[in-house]
Formats: sequence, structure tokens, C-alpha cells
Amino acid sequence: MKKPHVSTIFIAVTATGCLLLSACGKGSWSALAPGAASSSARSAAPVAKDAAGNSTQACSPVTEQDAAKALGKDPGRGQALSQSGASSCTYGAYPALVRVNVVPGLGKAAFLHARGLAPKVELVDVPGIGDSAFGVFAGPAASIEFYKGQALVVILLETTGSGSSSEARAKAVAKRAASRL
Repeated sequence: MKKPHVSTIFIAVTATGCLLLSACGKGSWSALAPGAASSSARSAAPVAKDAAGNSTQACSPVTEQDAAKALGKDPGRGQALSQSGASSCTYGAYPALVRVNVVPGLGKAAFLHARGLAPKVELVDVPGIGDSAFGVFAGPAASIEFYKGQALVVILLETTGSGSSSEARAKAVAKRAASRL
């Protein structure tokens, strides 16, 4: 069986995250200031909270330092977007980036839906992250989707390194993110 091209898998997983984010509400995405994880950016835009009152803004569970460690270089401050409580944060730019999508309030139901949309041949269960997690790993592209409580998190990692390195790096980022939710 021929394996799908890395870009095909990356696009499929990215589309899943984007569909989930766009399903969270109507209206347009609003860009937050670069480095939206800073306290000044958080006070300028509403920050979604989970049931325990923790921030679910995407630049909070994954920091610039986390992204730098995963990419092997400082990607700069995260570029955040938010809409109707859901948020996305991108560190770096293609071909080396970390993107985090956080959708509060949907939890397990959204996770199961995303899992149903993922390419079955490439789907791998990833234990020890959040309440449940799965990943899709192909060459320099890695994606992990997990839920913790009522938050669904999608982490996409694209590197210029080897596939096994991308998988390990994505798992490390996801574990740190889950510990902060």
C-alpha cells in the first residue's frame, strides 16, 4: 500500500482542526496582537476559560519556549487568532512551525468526531496525554489531537527534521500543553 504524501496528511489534519474551530461560532476570526500570550494581549481580548477557570487561549498551553524546543530554534512570538471562544496560535512559518488550536466546551464529543475524520491508516493512539489522544505522524509532519476535560486541543508540528524526531517533539509539546490545561 502506498503511503499518502506528508502534505496530504498534514492538510487533512489541519482541515479537521479548522473545521472544528469554524464550527464553534459564527463571525470572522479576529487576530490578536503578536505574542498574544502576554498579559497585555490577554486583557485586550476575551480569554476563554474552562470549567475550572483556567485559560484555554491557544498561546497559553504552548509557549514560545515550548515551540522553540520543538523546532530547534526560536520561532518568535505566537500569532494568535480567536473566534467565539476557540483560539489558534501559530509559532514560526512553513516549513518549520507549531500550530495549536484550542476549542473549549466541546471536549470528548469533538475529540470523537475528529477521530472519526482522521485517516484510519495513519491514526495512532497516544497514551498519557490529556484524557485521551491520537496522532498522525508522517515524515516531518506530526499532529496530535487530545481532549482534557471540556477542551479539545489540536497540535500540529511541521519541521525540516526526520519523522521520528517530529513525532517525539509533538508528543513532548502535547504533554506540556495538557499539563497546563
